[in-house]
Amino acid sequence: MKINLGCGKDVKGGWTNCDHHPLPGVDVVMDLDTFPWPFDNDSASDIFASHIYEHVGKPIDFVLECWRVLKPGGRLTIICPHWTSENAFTDPTHVRFVTDRTFDYWCKGETLNGPLGAQFLGDIYQFKKVRMKRNGGDIQFFLQKLP
Repeated sequence: MKINLGCGKDVKGGWTNCDHHPLPGVDVVMDLDTFPWPFDNDSASDIFASHIYEHVGKPIDFVLECWRVLKPGGRLTIICPHWTSENAFTDPTHVRFVTDRTFDYWCKGETLNGPLGAQFLGDIYQFKKVRMKRNGGDIQFFLQKLP
């Protein structure tokens, strides 16, 4: 299964499209701040989350749920406005800003993944940062669930 979180009108064929609103093409209506999400452990090969992380009220729980739902080796793609972009500050529903290091707490081998990262996720909830890329005002994170 591939999960498209917060899809809005960006419905992807062959994916389970999820949104807070019952828009056309949405397969699962859900609140990303209500846990657990309606997916089994280790059930998704991919999770795609474009322009939603900056809106969630419980970012640590959001990352924990992504880890729970992904299969070992599963891919998590998160796209957000970079904190230096005007768009990061323009939307009044944004509750956080995202930097190049935001997900380092959860990524094995990154400098912020020491005791503080373990405090959030423990030693078993780990990702590998496969790639990070700036694209205009956005930043894209490509993470992989470690077993």
